[in-house]
Order: sequence, then structure tokens, then C-alpha cells
Amino acid sequence: MRILPSRRRRYAIALLLTFAAWLAGCWWLMPYRAKRTFQGEKDYAAVWDVSPDKRAAFVVGPNSHYFDLIEGKSKPDPRSEELRHTRVFKSRGSPGDIYPFVWNQERGEQCLNFRRANGITRASATSIGVINQDSLRGFRLECVSDNERFYAASFKDDKAYSWDMPGRPDRVVVIDLDDGRQIASLAGACYPVTISPTGESAITVSIKQNGNENQVECRFVLWDLQAARPLREFPEWNSDEALFEVIFYSPDGQYIFSHSSITYADSGNVLTWRDKNGRRIATVHHRVFRSQQVLVDSGRILVTDGLESTLDFYDVADGKKLGEWQLKESPLGAVRGYLIGSIDGKYVALSCSDDRQKPPSKLAAWDAELGGHLNLSENRSFLVVIDAIERKEVARLPAGSAQFSRDGTLLVTMDPPPGLGLPNHPNISVYDLPLRKPWARIFGFAAIGTLGCGGAFCAVRWFRMRLGHH
Repeated sequence: MRILPSRRRRYAIALLLTFAAWLAGCWWLMPYRAKRTFQGEKDYAAVWDVSPDKRAAFVVGPNSHYFDLIEGKSKPDPRSEELRHTRVFKSRGSPGDIYPFVWNQERGEQCLNFRRANGITRASATSIGVINQDSLRGFRLECVSDNERFYAASFKDDKAYSWDMPGRPDRVVVIDLDDGRQIASLAGACYPVTISPTGESAITVSIKQNGNENQVECRFVLWDLQAARPLREFPEWNSDEALFEVIFYSPDGQYIFSHSSITYADSGNVLTWRDKNGRRIATVHHRVFRSQQVLVDSGRILVTDGLESTLDFYDVADGKKLGEWQLKESPLGAVRGYLIGSIDGKYVALSCSDDRQKPPSKLAAWDAELGGHLNLSENRSFLVVIDAIERKEVARLPAGSAQFSRDGTLLVTMDPPPGLGLPNHPNISVYDLPLRKPWARIFGFAAIGTLGCGGAFCAVRWFRMRLGHH
């Protein structure tokens, strides 16, 4: 009588251990659960931005679209035709500034009103068909602050300057797009570079001729917009060897960042940031051309990419390095892509891909079939999500492009665009952050696996008993 209860206990413990093993295995294999997944249109190429209310995403491709993240369908474009084709750049060199006023149509219309009143057109603001050395140097006649509230344009003799006009601009005018009010006229400035999101200051560039047209001195100047007076010059930005400059403010306007790629060998990228008065806080040298950087945690942490798929983390306030994170070696041989971050959240993400082709095999076919059942992408593009505060990897998600919401509580991903052997209608997935596993599915698969193992054990035991009787 003692043997039977003991055997039952052993069976119960074995079943519990089997269930725990299946639970751990399913948790490890099961991908993170998307809150919602939709099928996009065939001309969708990449997720560009997420709306402040997190209900829509701006998707680019041959045509730009507004995509409803709740209902999973395209929305009508609320912008006017003129605003839709307007190109007003943000920070100098910023890669994400070619679609202005996506979520701020009222400010966009205010900007258009100012441009119309001063004769600024798309043709006059660009250098199409005009050979202008300053335009070739990358300077622009107008810009808008990163929060799209303030706008600046170049003027000469009280008229908006265009690239086909003789000479150079003699001042820069700054207006507040909330009410159309002019807040500053910066005499002596030629071209706007970037504007503080608070409207307290701006950076412009002035050109001083040294001999012929090709010999000039570029003077980058920080202005106090309230007093319309220069605060500081940055002669270190004036080097002719600076091949690529990016100058931008932090979201709260308290810090100014700049980085340049130097043309001479082994110099790589120089990243510097200062306080709002222009005093230098730190300088970082990277031996990589045109490194990327993002600000997270409400602008308190700066994340930059370096060599060998590493990310470096810095405290913006004092410039101290907080640590680094390195992409672990992958059997796919990951190729690093772009870097994104949540402005007010703690997450940063690095896109990776591998262009090498898998050799055809039965194992590869089985792997693709299993990936389909587990809702895994068959493409080789993935997104590594990292906690910038703890500097550790959180998850890897299949994605060709992605964007965080500003508060870091939502992540929107999209499959790579057509033309890579993938479906013509890419999936758009919406994830809540922190990421969650599909626990109902995990428990379900674990229960099925445990029952299968238990059934197989009972069948083997019954078969052995049958053989014993014979």
C-alpha cells in the first residue's frame, strides 16, 4: 500500500517537472507578443514617426501615408496640397527633417502664410538650376526648430533671399509659428542653422570672403533671440576639413550638440556638446564615419554608435561615460543599420540585417515553416531593443523599420519593403513597452506538450505491461 502513493507522487512530480521544462522552452522560443498586427499597403516602405497621441503612424514610400494604429488602415492626409510638398528643414544635417509639420498642420499653415507674404517658394528656397557655392556647402535659406514651433529664414535688403540673387543674405528673421509673431531679426547672420525649441536662442552661420569665391571663412554664431545679440562664436566648427556637420538642440533646449566627420585619415567622428550658453561639456572621438546618436530618458542620456556594433552611453549633464553595450556575435553575421530612441522613454533600438543567402536545404525549409507557425519573420532584418538605463538587451524583434512613441511606451515596426523576396503588403506591428510574452499561448503549448509526454509514457508503460503478460 505504501508503494502506490509513492509511485503516484513520483508521477506527479515528473509531470510537474515536464510542464516546467515545456514552459521554459516555450517561453524561450515564443516571440514577444504584438498588441496589434495589421497588413499595410503595397507601397509602404518604412515607419517614419508615431503621433504624439500614439493613435497613428506616418509611413513613407513612393507616397506618404497616415496609418491608423487602432483600426489598422490608412487615414486621409490632413495636410493641404501645398504643405504636403513643402520642404522646410530642421536641424542642420538632421536625417529626419524632410517631412515637416506631419502632426502640426496649424503651425505648417502659419509657416506657409509667412512664406507667401515674403515671396518664398519651393523654387526660391532650393538651389535647383542655380549654381551657388554656399548652397553646395550645405547651407540652407530656412529652417524650423525640432519641435516645429519656430521658423527662421534668410533675408537681404528686407526681402527674402533666394539662391539666384547676387551677394549673400544680411540677416536672419525668426518667427513664432504659434501666432506668426516675429521674435528676432539677427543682423549680420547669413543662414539659419538650428533654433532652440524654447525660442531662447539660435545658431546661424555668416560667410566672410577671403580672396576668391572658393576661399571663405564660415562663422557659426550662437544668438540670444530675446536681445537679438550674439552670445558666442564657435571657431572650431569653421574648419574646411569638416566634411559633414550636424548641429542640434536637446528637446528641452538646455544643450547643443554637434558632430563632424573629418576628411583626413583615422580621425573619424568628433562629437561635442555644450550647455545652452555655449560652454563645452564634453568631446567624444569615434573612429567611425558619420556615427549616429540619439537622446533618451528626457534628454538625460546620449547614446552613440561606435565600431564593432557597440553603443556608448553618456550622462549629458556632466559628459561622463555611463557604460557601453555590444551586439553579441550572431550566426547570421549581423550588419548594423540605423539607431532610434524614445525621446522621453528609456529605450533605444539598433536595426540589424544580413544580406547573405541561405543555401537551400531541408533544414532551411523546416526552419522557415517553424518560423511561420511561431509568427516569426522569414526575413533577416531584426531590431535589437536595449534598455538605455540598465544598458542591457531587452529583445530582438523581426523588423525592417521601426519607431518609438515619444514617451517610450509604444513601438511600431514594419517588415522590409517589397523587392527583397518578401510579401508586397508588409505587416505593421504595434508593441506595448515593456514588451510582454504571450503567456496564454505559452501555457497552452506547455500543457499540450506535457499531456503529450504523459500520454506517450502511459502508452509505453501499457505496451510493456502487455508484453509482460505474454
